[in-house]
Amino acid sequence: MLNNNLLAIANPALSSDLAGMTNTAFMRFLLQGLIKLGFIAGALIFLFMFIYGGIRLASSGGDKSAVASAKSILANAVVGAVILFSLFAIVNLSFDPNPPGPTARTSPTPTFDPNPPGPTAPPTPTFDPNPPGPVVCIMPSSLSGTPVCNGTSSDIRWSWGAVSGTTQYQLQTDREGNFNPADRTLNMPSIPFPNPPTTITSTNHAFNVDVYGRVRVIQSTVCNFDSAWRYPGSPIRTLSCP
Repeated sequence: MLNNNLLAIANPALSSDLAGMTNTAFMRFLLQGLIKLGFIAGALIFLFMFIYGGIRLASSGGDKSAVASAKSILANAVVGAVILFSLFAIVNLSFDPNPPGPTARTSPTPTFDPNPPGPTAPPTPTFDPNPPGPVVCIMPSSLSGTPVCNGTSSDIRWSWGAVSGTTQYQLQTDREGNFNPADRTLNMPSIPFPNPPTTITSTNHAFNVDVYGRVRVIQSTVCNFDSAWRYPGSPIRTLSCP
């Protein structure tokens, strides 16, 4: 109880503003007051020196040493005053009369959404009445073969009708005609694209024999299943080459 009463005693010589200051604020106030008092005293001293130097200069009577001494006093007074007022300005700028205090920590105010988002419904599946399926390629419109001799090689030059969108053809030849298996299988190169060649020569056949042939589409940009085979009307009879 006694300690609380002692703490409650206020100095009547201090104003209510000073009595309510914290220790740090009071020390700042006291330090600022002392600095201002020092600046005032310094200003008075330099003013006195300036007046004194002026009196010495006026009463020198042309004496060179007296004139030089008076001018030195005046110069020192002016330089000292400039330095004093510069320091005064710097100190005033460095002292903040309202230093920032500790800021209170605030927590974000929770917001209430009257219509919170609920679970989203899964997308409705779509039904395609005509789903994409396998597309069979169109077979070549015709196939013909011409027997030729290339030196001692009995060859057959095959040709067929082009199919739009085709990138590669396949030709097979067979002596029996059942193609099980075929004697030869020739895949046409897919270059130049998109119009690969529609002719090919099968070489080194036996002399004077019947050779069956067939051709189909195996690669295309407009279909994804090989076409049916195209057969010639009759087998091709090879030549007897010397």
